[in-house]
Amino acid sequence: MTHPPIIKFELHSHGDNWFHFRKDLGSVMESFSVTYCHDGTVCMTGDYGCLCWRRNWFDDKPDYGFPNKLSGIGYFAEKVVRAEQDQKIKTWKKDLAIREINESIEQRKSEDPDDKEIQTLQDMLDQLDCFEDGNYGYIQMLEAFGKTNTRIEPETFCDYGRCYTDAFVQRYEKLISVSDQILEVVIK
Repeated sequence: MTHPPIIKFELHSHGDNWFHFRKDLGSVMESFSVTYCHDGTVCMTGDYGCLCWRRNWFDDKPDYGFPNKLSGIGYFAEKVVRAEQDQKIKTWKKDLAIREINESIEQRKSEDPDDKEIQTLQDMLDQLDCFEDGNYGYIQMLEAFGKTNTRIEPETFCDYGRCYTDAFVQRYEKLISVSDQILEVVIK
């Protein structure tokens, strides 16, 4: 999955617990704010939608650096889920499922060319063309796997094609791009 280049944002204004960023300081377009709440919740709001997450801990000195450049997106996703179950952070993509099933077929062929599950996976590839991207396509894939007589672990085929939504990845990258600026303000 390729992503557009990360946009550089500049700190426009801030308070004790909020920070407002803009792509162009002379324009209100492409801007967002990050607000740290006393209960440990952090909210990103603005032109890129809303996203909330819960920090690991907080005391007299909140961990304003989260997420930072060292935080992986999976670790960050755990914090988003802690804040609110209804935030959409994962989706299903047919092209990714096709690629991952092909990789699984190649791995199985290298381990055991006579593995009967190779044909099951190949049959699944043939069906995927009819599925659509998103949750409905994911359900279609699970139902199709459910109809096969397979020894493939459900944890394996449930992961085929699952990935973070483009909107979630974009918000994560925007937050990473401004984390150092927030830390600089808090330290002063």
